[in-house]
Amino acid sequence: MTPGAKNTTDTEDISWWWHSTDDFDFDTIGYAMPMVDGKKILVCGDCEFGPIGLRSPDAKEFWLAVERVGYADKPAPKGHKIVPRKAKKM
Repeated sequence: MTPGAKNTTDTEDISWWWHSTDDFDFDTIGYAMPMVDGKKILVCGDCEFGPIGLRSPDAKEFWLAVERVGYADKPAPKGHKIVPRKAKKM
């Protein structure tokens, strides 16, 4: 990944990724037009900082670089029942 999405030869090694197959797992994620190795670049939907991750061409897989984003565990809204996800069969 290139820090700050600038045209440069500097790169950044990312060692830890969050992976998802559901784009609704993320809040305020945007997509930049340039593609890297056939994948769309993910950017912050609020400030357009990025790249923060990649999206597959078919929009079925998403990878976020843990080193480039923050995570805050928020309490569920009042009256909301938390239902754990079922493991997918392989």
